[in-house]
Amino acid sequence: MIPMGAKQYLNGAYSMLSYGFSYLSHKVTGSPLPVGVSVELTDVCNLKCPECATGSGRLLRPAGYMDLSIAADIASSVRGSVLNANLYFQGEPMMHPSFFEIVSLFKGIKSVISTNGHFLTEENCRKLSSSGLASIIISLDGLTQSVYSSYRQGGKIDVVKAGIMRLLFETRKRSRAPIVKLLFLYGRHNSNELAAVRAFARELRVELIVKSMQIIDASDYDKWIPQDGSMTRYEKSGETYCLKKRPERGCLRAWTSSVITWDGNMIPCCYDKDATIVFGNLRHDTFMGIWSGDVRRSFISDLMKSRNINNICSKCPQGLSLFY
Repeated sequence: MIPMGAKQYLNGAYSMLSYGFSYLSHKVTGSPLPVGVSVELTDVCNLKCPECATGSGRLLRPAGYMDLSIAADIASSVRGSVLNANLYFQGEPMMHPSFFEIVSLFKGIKSVISTNGHFLTEENCRKLSSSGLASIIISLDGLTQSVYSSYRQGGKIDVVKAGIMRLLFETRKRSRAPIVKLLFLYGRHNSNELAAVRAFARELRVELIVKSMQIIDASDYDKWIPQDGSMTRYEKSGETYCLKKRPERGCLRAWTSSVITWDGNMIPCCYDKDATIVFGNLRHDTFMGIWSGDVRRSFISDLMKSRNINNICSKCPQGLSLFY
């Protein structure tokens, strides 16, 4: 009998091999179980970040919170196959009224949350430290209020920093607590504070992830894209910007992982923020039924031939270096 912990790695290896074979042959063969899953607890947020679909008000789908029954179905379906579960997509996951109940459903699965850090109260930090989460990512895009709030509009840097300290205090009291990481969304507005944030992370002895900003409003390219072209997903093309060169076909992300919106829609990836490509809904079908179904299989088959099958895939940055 294969140990439970080894099944996920064997499935991951099988997924990689099957993807490579299908990529070379231009044919979809087999249907490996998912290696990863992203679960959107809510698409509601307390901040108004201008280049975020939710924060800017550009998100076209309705706002809401995931039912516990859908979350439970996902957790039971992917247990034993996925290597990780990201409990976030659009929105702020900690705003879900049953946030800790959903987190508990994924206990035993390597699960992660990404938060803007405004809900790290003493009580929440105590609960997070024993939640079973593998890691907690906290956005920290600067150390001064003026720089931080130029993008995290409505946010308070002092609240975030205090929350980080509370969380570290609680997690470091436990031997099997979540790993705390910081995320710096790098752009022109905060490039001058990256060194200070790096020093802050070193002082706290936490990992700092630096990520290239995505710009959804083309008229704001010059406002947000950093002048240092080595740490951005964009390059200058004439008078405007475009994504740097990416693969022309195939997509490992769509092949190996799935995204579930708060209302139960399974979509190809996190780049489809408006859920324009839906494989099925968990209110009407099972997770594995949708994952292995004809709609997703047809999509993957077309994607192996070209990324120009829709507006989402043709503009997706998958294949680029987004983290530094």
